[in-house]
Amino acid sequence: MLRLSELLERIRPAGTPGAAAEGDEQHRRNILQAEIADVAAVLDDFEREADELVVTAHHDAERIRRDGERRAEEIRAGLADRLAVARASGTESDDSDAEREAIVEAARRDAERLRLDAATRIPALADTIVESIWATLPTETRP
Repeated sequence: MLRLSELLERIRPAGTPGAAAEGDEQHRRNILQAEIADVAAVLDDFEREADELVVTAHHDAERIRRDGERRAEEIRAGLADRLAVARASGTESDDSDAEREAIVEAARRDAERLRLDAATRIPALADTIVESIWATLPTETRP
């Protein structure tokens, strides 16, 4: 036998004051869970893509670092040869000192540029990923 409150709950029209029926609450929860699942699926795709981009960026940064080290080693190796030739010919002058300093300075600038390039790529990449995530989400879920 139904109690009076249970009977009234069954016949209560939608929108009337009082506690909502369990079915209504469950329906709202289902809708929210579906929306969350949609957002989670989009974020999973972006997370996978972001992971791939970070791995690629790390590989690129490592390659740039190795290239910079190789270039610096080539410059150092070239300086020794130039010094040997200059000493052997006895023509070392202020010009060769200036040239040597210019080469060292150019190598320093190259190495610094490579370090700055590597340091700025990953944060810029992260910003791009975050922007594309927000651009993909429905408008009502954006902050």
